[in-house]
Amino acid sequence: MEEAQRCYYCSTCGGELPNCDSECSDCGEKFANAPYFLLLPLEAQIQRKFDQKKFVSNLEYRFERSVHRDSSTIQDIYDGSVYKRLSENEGPLSSPNNLSLTVNTDGVKIFNSSKRSFWPVYFIINELPPKMRFRLENMLIGGVWCSFQKPFMSLFLKRICEALKNLCLFGMQVHSPHFSSPFTSKIMLLSGTFDLPARASVLNMKQFNAFYACVKCTQPGKTYHSGPRAHSHVWPFIKSDPTGPKRTHQQFIANGIEAARSHNPIAGIVGITPLAMVHSYNVIQGTAIDHMHGIFLGVVRNLLSLWFQSDHHKEPYYLGKSTNIISQLLLSSKPPCEFSRCPRSISERKDWKASEYRMFLLYYTPILEGILPSVYFEHLELLVQAVYILLSMNISENQITAAERFLTNFVHRYANLYGEQHMNMNVHNLLHYADSVRELGPLWTTSLFPFESFNGQVRCFIHGTRGIGEQAIQCVQIMQKKYQREKVEGNETIILGATSVHEMTKDEQDVIKVVHCDWSTATWVKFSRICHKNVSYHSESWNQSSHHDNTVAMYATNQQNINFGRIVSFILQHGQQPSKTYVMIRPFTLQTSVFSSITHIHRISTDVQTLHCIPVSSILAKCMVITNCNHNFVAIPLVHFDGD
Repeated sequence: MEEAQRCYYCSTCGGELPNCDSECSDCGEKFANAPYFLLLPLEAQIQRKFDQKKFVSNLEYRFERSVHRDSSTIQDIYDGSVYKRLSENEGPLSSPNNLSLTVNTDGVKIFNSSKRSFWPVYFIINELPPKMRFRLENMLIGGVWCSFQKPFMSLFLKRICEALKNLCLFGMQVHSPHFSSPFTSKIMLLSGTFDLPARASVLNMKQFNAFYACVKCTQPGKTYHSGPRAHSHVWPFIKSDPTGPKRTHQQFIANGIEAARSHNPIAGIVGITPLAMVHSYNVIQGTAIDHMHGIFLGVVRNLLSLWFQSDHHKEPYYLGKSTNIISQLLLSSKPPCEFSRCPRSISERKDWKASEYRMFLLYYTPILEGILPSVYFEHLELLVQAVYILLSMNISENQITAAERFLTNFVHRYANLYGEQHMNMNVHNLLHYADSVRELGPLWTTSLFPFESFNGQVRCFIHGTRGIGEQAIQCVQIMQKKYQREKVEGNETIILGATSVHEMTKDEQDVIKVVHCDWSTATWVKFSRICHKNVSYHSESWNQSSHHDNTVAMYATNQQNINFGRIVSFILQHGQQPSKTYVMIRPFTLQTSVFSSITHIHRISTDVQTLHCIPVSSILAKCMVITNCNHNFVAIPLVHFDGD
């Protein structure tokens, strides 16, 4: 592992110092033991990646996927306009030797009894397949700032960006045992994803509650006075131009230069951002909007506060009197095992994590049908469907346009339904998510979920107050090495657990003969669990999991119709390969939808006694059942590569 470089600085003015016991040439402050931050060379970390055979082979993903995809859809970051600008017309990212990065930094509080925090700078390699991209062992770390004060980004990030500039322009020599000769690899900083406070620091802008704080447009917003001494900054909906006037990269850089010269902010820009020196980085299009804090911990959490806090008991949307029934319905829901967090009651919502708010918005919304007044429920549907679309794995331009229309309508109606005082930056940013998907791909490609998870694990490894920065870096390096392992992945079907000889019932005989003509002369075995295409499915007889339900599936019939149902059992002719497994499944009956906008949640009846027998290859996805006071629903969950 490479040694981290100590960089000393003046804690008064942020000037760089040559060593720990020196005088600042800018402000004259003298230090006997100056504070410092740590830098790690990216070249050595990237070289170690190229030494791994699996890493090298996985870099082909971006080219191999293009053979099977519809070129008119957006499936990953490569399909966004920002990546295309550097990959089309023989651009640098058209070469398999070159890589692109997504950067993140944020402050992490280390101890509850101290204000000291550390700010790591992480990078994700975009060319890796989604399942590997967000793993610990494939992240890079550029540096760590550890102090009682926030970083001087003009110094801390500048040093990292200088290295990125050289990697972008000149590249690095890679010596890999998997190539016949050394080659030059150029590293492009493509995108950055930050929460609102960190984004303001990184881009050298005013904070999110100030005039002109939006990174995508120059709408100033206004001050809303809610009382004699109470006020907040809001962004009213501008019907004539909801998302404009839009910022441009050139304008942003010019404003930063002028603001630094005049010492006066211009359109919310305080000075020059260090990211501007990296030629591959477009400050406006490359800076993603953080949907984890913005939507789930922002808009959705605020909506739940409005619905359930007693301060709003006089409002028509108040649901405080229905808290118990909503909590009971939530607690009765059993998500698939891919969602590690089971639902918690409404009374515990202040402790909910971002993934729990995500689950509530995307899948548990039907619980509110018939409880939340219809005008508010229909308004909520707009947000549910738009976010589901923009987080999907395959998005057409028509779908992006539809999501954009839903979000515009949602923001337009927000002030009338909940009051202008709640039109904060998170609500305003909803107007820009569709363009962000066009530029950087689906929202999950620039998610903060993996970075937050990584920070949480690093925080747990830090013990004692000495050398916190070194502890954090050592922890990251150990975790990277620890998690370097081969994972078995593929499209095969694997039987989990024991099998037993199975005597078919009359109902099973009636359906198996349709798909297997020699069923009566064969010996059949039965089992309760399989892993199909890396997804675990259970039958009704498997009762070991009390909190998760893995028995509900979407499947195709012989007529190529899409059905939903609950798996009764898995059967296989003795001696056959697991891929020849048949699934006995009890279908649901689809009923008339009660939703005006949501398309991934369907109203169903579960009182069906017939059976379907299908090959295991006909299973398309695992689903989940949600119940409200009046109906049952089945939802099609998204694949959340960025973590739970």
